[in-house]
Amino acid sequence: MFYHCAVTKRFWTQCFCLVGLVLAWFWAAPSAWACAICAPAGETTWVSRLAVARQVVLARSLGPPGEFVPVVAVKGPLPDAAAEPLRGVVDDRPALRAVDKRSPATLLAGAQPASDRLAVLSYSALTQRWMHIGELPRQRAAWLQKIAVLQPAAQVEAAGWPARLQLFLPDLENESPLVAQVAFEEVASAPYALMRQQLRAPGPGIKPSPLQLLAPRSMQLLTWLHNNDLAARHSLYYLLLGVAADPRSVDFLTQRLSQVVPAPIAGTPAAALSPADVSGLLAALIEIRGAAVLPWVEQHFLSHAVPISAQMTQDAQRTSMAMAQAAVLALGVQAAAGEASGPVSQPAISTQQVVQAYASYVRRHPEMAGLVASDLASWGQWQFAESFAQTLQSGRFIPFASRYAMVFYLLRNPRAEAKALVEKLRLAKAI
Repeated sequence: MFYHCAVTKRFWTQCFCLVGLVLAWFWAAPSAWACAICAPAGETTWVSRLAVARQVVLARSLGPPGEFVPVVAVKGPLPDAAAEPLRGVVDDRPALRAVDKRSPATLLAGAQPASDRLAVLSYSALTQRWMHIGELPRQRAAWLQKIAVLQPAAQVEAAGWPARLQLFLPDLENESPLVAQVAFEEVASAPYALMRQQLRAPGPGIKPSPLQLLAPRSMQLLTWLHNNDLAARHSLYYLLLGVAADPRSVDFLTQRLSQVVPAPIAGTPAAALSPADVSGLLAALIEIRGAAVLPWVEQHFLSHAVPISAQMTQDAQRTSMAMAQAAVLALGVQAAAGEASGPVSQPAISTQQVVQAYASYVRRHPEMAGLVASDLASWGQWQFAESFAQTLQSGRFIPFASRYAMVFYLLRNPRAEAKALVEKLRLAKAI
């Protein structure tokens, strides 16, 4: 019995360390930029890397591997072509590399002659060496010069996003892997509220805006979503499918989600969907169907057994909790988008409707209430202080990240009764 409790406690501690890091990131992250579901890490994007490089050039490869002759200055002066060749070290970190995963037949059909491709080299003042970070068609030189002087996405104000989307939307899934990667990163970094305001399909008889004309529509998105080679970008394409607002997409979304709906006792079906994919699918379904889908989301994604029961395997429990976290992320993103909605773009779901769903989750799973505490605090929903305090002093096992989030909620709570509860918990050594 003691061993089982120890294993259970250790499992939950490990399982929710990651959740804790994610929650901590949300508390610290700026709210003015980035879609929380699909945005890549800011420092790894191409635009961010070009922004910090001292020099960037397009260069022609020589016979010896890793040697190049500079051809086009992208950022900074062009090195003397008559001097020694530039020696570029290949940057092979997967997160920073544009990899072409198209089939050999597709590559052969659309292949460009080697003479039409140039290497992209960036020079770092920190490492004092040239990095070979990809290849680009020669005709894209002006495009690269333009993006090399852009601000990283984290520094873009809301007013600057329409022009940025106009630059990158046409290049989603461009035949050049590097161009397609840059386009994905920048579109995925846009705030979700702005995506739905600027890209949502107009109603019947309403003339679409230039951005709406550029946005991929449901048939194109479904083609990309059926392509497993593009799996790393699917979370964005799920979101855009919701923004496209085509009711015919509902069957596709629910069919995909049915692959990961946690079973109540037995293990869950195996599926190659990441939590980000599930968040994107749920956000898209909510975007199209609105509050009508909330009971289904609560039933299938916000109901799970805590702590681990004898009838449920650790893998099944871990999957169930990952799905709950994915659902909370989708609901939080949609509620935040609703808060930012203007008169033209009505919210898919209101903050209050999400708060009600969270309240039900807190009642059913008090030990895991920390999963929703950050959103509740961000929206000024301070009425959960007593519930959290009762859970913290109950003596139940509470995963560390959930406990930390509830305590942080109480510390942020401006109400006098919350401050009194914090002092009571301290005296009782419950925190």
